[in-house]
Amino acid sequence: MTKEEWKQAFRQMNGREPSVEEFLKAKENGEFEFEETLEDKTENISKLDAVSLKQRFGGKNKQYIILAGSIVFIIVLIIGVFSFVNSRPKNIITNIDVKYSGYNKLGIAVLSENYKNEMEAIIAKKVGYSSSDVDAVKKGNDDVLTANITKMAQLTKYLDDTVVKLSKDNNLSNGDKITLSVTTSLKDNPIKSAKKALTVSGLEKSTVYKISDIIKKYPIKVIGYNHFGSLTYNDEIFNLSQTTDSYLADEGGKNLTNGDSVKMYLSNSYVAALAKKGFILSGKGGTTIKVSGLLDSPKISNLNDLLSQIDTVVRSDKKSDDYDTYTITRQESYFIGENIQDSNSEGFSVISIYKIIDDSNFFGQHTKTTSYYIYGYKGLELNGDKINVASLTKDDVYDEYSSYDSIQAALDSLKSDYPSLVKLN
Repeated sequence: MTKEEWKQAFRQMNGREPSVEEFLKAKENGEFEFEETLEDKTENISKLDAVSLKQRFGGKNKQYIILAGSIVFIIVLIIGVFSFVNSRPKNIITNIDVKYSGYNKLGIAVLSENYKNEMEAIIAKKVGYSSSDVDAVKKGNDDVLTANITKMAQLTKYLDDTVVKLSKDNNLSNGDKITLSVTTSLKDNPIKSAKKALTVSGLEKSTVYKISDIIKKYPIKVIGYNHFGSLTYNDEIFNLSQTTDSYLADEGGKNLTNGDSVKMYLSNSYVAALAKKGFILSGKGGTTIKVSGLLDSPKISNLNDLLSQIDTVVRSDKKSDDYDTYTITRQESYFIGENIQDSNSEGFSVISIYKIIDDSNFFGQHTKTTSYYIYGYKGLELNGDKINVASLTKDDVYDEYSSYDSIQAALDSLKSDYPSLVKLN
């Protein structure tokens, strides 16, 4: 049979084309008559070469395929890992600097601004700003962020959600442990929440003082007279509180009586000024001043001269004429430990109650009335143990125009305002 007949028979029996090996084997067994044409020679050589190449390189191709697949897998894996890492929140806490300044126990911790550009750049990248805009933000130019209102709103949302703070930032001492924290609440915030422990250092040496040290340098004095005492002090350094044991008439620390207690405090402004220089107050900055040593009245060596001068004032005021004849008699004299005319002014007062009889003869009608008046001097000061009577003027005179029916009525009027007045001999 011919070659073509053998191929046809093979296809009918096997349902496929014979392989090169099968064809050559059939030829070798003489199953058909074969006259090899040039075309057949070429075809057979090609098939043999193909078989030979398959045998020689089939195994290596498989290795190349496996290697190529591995490389592709690794590349995909690297890209995936890079994308995963790049999408995770970024930790900025290591880039936040904390600076300490001031004095030990009064130190201050301040966050530097260096981290803000990086934080804004990370968020800008998250919300879709271009690489050039992100680079500009890193360099401190955040004006580029305002060009896109939508992205700017997203960026602001993440910025507002990111809180950077210290657990304590004032009244620090060297060696104190504080915590720097970065906190976010939004799950997709590109800034990572983190904490970092810090130790305070580098603060300058401070000096501790007490209020007693200040009082030694700037004494608080009690002056005046019993029931009318007052405090003198530097009001830029001290503040006054009302007494705890008795009532103070006003916040000026006046009308003090022996035995009163006055609470004094260092002013906040003074304490703050010292703190800036490294001086630290120990305690609450308050102390109690006990009032003592106030005299009930001064010892006026020329008191009679003063009383005589008051008599002169009364006679001048109640001068007899053709119609009225006055009989003037000084009854009692009193010391008041403040200016009776103005309690906010300096000095004390000495007053007398006068009995004045007015014998009136008006066109034949004769009447006689008896009244009591109060006269004196206010704003008096001692020069040694004397009052400079010669220097007194009309402005220093105290005269009450009211008249009273009795000496007791006049005295009661005085005591209603000055219950602690002192009678002078």
